[in-house]
Order: sequence, then structure tokens, then C-alpha cells
Amino acid sequence: MDLPPRYAELIEGREVESWPIYAYLPARAGYVSKADAEARLRACKGIELIQIGEPVDDGGPSGHWRLDLSIRTADVDDPWHMQLFIAPAESLSEEQLDWDGFTDAEKEESLTAKWEVGIDCAFGQDPAGDFHTVLKLLCAVCPSLVAIYDAASFRAHSGAWARDAAQSEVPPSLELLFSVHTVYPESDQEGTACWIHTHGLLRAACVELEALEIPEKQVDTIADFLTQIAAQFLDLGVPNPDEPFEVGEHLSLVWLPWEQAIQRMQEGHLGTAPDRDETHVEPSGVLFVPAQGVKRRRYVGLSSCVPTLERNPIYYISQNETDRASRLATEKLPLFAALHRRFVGRTDWNFTVKLGFSNPSPQDDPEHEHLWFEVHSLDGETVDATLLNDPHFVATMREGDRARYPIDRLTDWTIYSPHGTFTPDLVYHLLRIVDQGEPASER
Repeated sequence: MDLPPRYAELIEGREVESWPIYAYLPARAGYVSKADAEARLRACKGIELIQIGEPVDDGGPSGHWRLDLSIRTADVDDPWHMQLFIAPAESLSEEQLDWDGFTDAEKEESLTAKWEVGIDCAFGQDPAGDFHTVLKLLCAVCPSLVAIYDAASFRAHSGAWARDAAQSEVPPSLELLFSVHTVYPESDQEGTACWIHTHGLLRAACVELEALEIPEKQVDTIADFLTQIAAQFLDLGVPNPDEPFEVGEHLSLVWLPWEQAIQRMQEGHLGTAPDRDETHVEPSGVLFVPAQGVKRRRYVGLSSCVPTLERNPIYYISQNETDRASRLATEKLPLFAALHRRFVGRTDWNFTVKLGFSNPSPQDDPEHEHLWFEVHSLDGETVDATLLNDPHFVATMREGDRARYPIDRLTDWTIYSPHGTFTPDLVYHLLRIVDQGEPASER
């Protein structure tokens, strides 16, 4: 399939739009001067400030500044160009944003912020690393920030999360770079199906993704599936349109540009042309399941995947992403272990780890299988745990098997608590809840 020119230009990295990421300053912090910003940039660990251009006149009130920057990180030789600026804070939406991870005080300070410091940039071939770099820069320039607002994904992150992520040696999860939105029918004229789509992929030379004609009862399942696929697109690149690609075992999909996909829909369904304002007409791929018709290929909606998804299929994850998740899980493991010591045995707490095992017959299958275990105890070298599901490839193990395994097999972990579900990216907030009595999020 020949892609429309703007799709090809995006995917090839020739026309990637810059998007701002903002740090919101509490009123108590006051204004950040250009001189202070420059000094803090130069002191930012792990980032080399190559050049600061002359201030750009952005037409704002006297004293506002905007700087062209060129930086270099330790693992990338080429300079990265961006703009750093300060402006009066635009009001955040109390109703439309997800405030998970914020305390009540942080939310209030974010809503009443007077100033925002922003970085305007596009991401390259390592979007998680680029996002990590921006967080480091914003936390350096604004050490007291109370919120990060990511305009590309329409997501707000707490200042505490930003500082925790910036201090880590490991980039955050790709899933934190975008959001998944659901549009529900508001009238009988719009039918009974929902429209699910992403925001935040465009700034990383990736098409946004969509699922059309999804029954409301399947929204949560399909939204989670879309999250997995979007992370794969960011990690592995965009597959060719109208050609099947594998996202997991027994999960083959295709994507079509939305302009072509909606031609297959009846008028009145959500996601057709009348529903698309200026934020929903950029390059976006609608996902389908390919099926061979009698005379030609047919396209089946993602709803047909639900029975497979409900059986917890194996998703294909690159070695790079597996290594990143493993590094972060290992870095945060002491926090996991400390919480386990405090709350193990309580019926409303559960601690799980994901461990990697070699596939004995990897010719046509993944080299490793990653399995989830319930943790009973752990020390610095091993973990005593029970397998939570039957492996697909490791024939010597069964659900319910309990054994002690080397901790160097660790690739991820999750804590299920009365306050919600927490991963290594989010454990900072669980610690705040249990140590300081902060209000729990609803994760």
C-alpha cells in the first residue's frame, strides 16, 4: 500500500512535529530568571549543554525568555535541538486530566500555578530516553515543580514522579509517553459502539493508533491492548500498512490510515469524518484483524481479539525493552523488598515478580519466556515464589510450582495493595501513602 505523503514523511522522520512538555511551578517558587535557568542547565548531570542561542523574542510580556538549546547526552553523539521557555501557566483542567499520583496539596498547587517552564522538542529513535532527558532538564531548571504537563499525550504527572524518574538511571516506561482515550456515544444517532485512540505517538515519528466500533463492555480490554501495541510501535517502529504483523502469540493485526479505514464504516458510527476535529485528523492507524475472504482480504475489528486477550496471551517485547524494564525493576527492588517485609501476609496485599527463563526450543518461538510468580520471601540473591500460570514453552514448570529462583532472572515486578496497583515506575507514590498518610490514588 502506498502511504499518503504526510504518513510517509512522519514515519521516515522527515516531518516530526515538536510538542511542549511543561513544568508547573508552585506560587511559592516564584519566577525563574534566564540566568538561573542557564546556570542550572549547565549543572545538569549527564547532559552536555553545547550551545545556548540568543533569547528569542516571543512577543510575551517584558522579562519572559525563550532560548534555543543544543544538548548532547552521554549515549548519543548527535546534538539535540530544542527550545526552553517560561510563560504564564495555562490553566490545567481539573475534570479532564487524570490526577493519579498527586496528593491533594500537589493538585491544588498545580491548578493555581502562576508560571510554567517548557521544553519544546520532537523525539528521535529513543523516545523513552528522550522523555527521560527532558524530565532531567525540567527538574534541574525547576527543582520545586509540582506537575509535568505533556501536551502531546494530554497527560499530567506529579512533580514527585518527575523527580523520582529524573533521578533514576533508567528511562521510564514507554507507556507513560502516551495516553489512550475513549469516546462514548452520546446519542442513539451515534450507535452503541465506542472509539478508542491514542495521543502522544506523533512526536516520536509514529502514527497514532485507533480501534473503531468497540462495544462498551470491551472498552477496558481493548484499551489495555491498544497500550501494548502502541508501546511496541514506539519500541520497534511502525510496520508497513495493510501487511500483517505479530504483536503476540496468536495475535496478528494490520493497520490502515484512518482516511481509508472509515470508508469501511457505516455513517453515524463514532470515528468517522464528522467526529474528527483538528486533534484527530493527523496520521493515525486504525487496527484490524486480517482474515482471508473468499475473493479478497477482509478486515475484522479488534473486538474479535477479546477471547484471546482474556486468556492472557504472550506479547512480543524487544530485548531492549525487556532489558530496560529489568534494569528499572532491579534498581527499585530494595523498595519492593522493604514493602514486602512490612505487608507480606496481609490478605489485601500481594507481591509478584516476573522472571525470565530460556525457551528449550526457540527455533520458531521467543528465546525467553517471562513468567509471573507470587513472592513469599526474598533475599539479596534469591526469591521464594509460586508460579501463577502455566508456561507456554517451559515444559518442566507448572502453575502452582513453588521454588527458590536466582534474583538475577528478574525482569519486572508489581505490588497489589489496598491503595491500588504499583509498578517500579510508580512505587514512589505507594511509599508516600504508607509512610506519610498521603491520600491514595485510584490506580
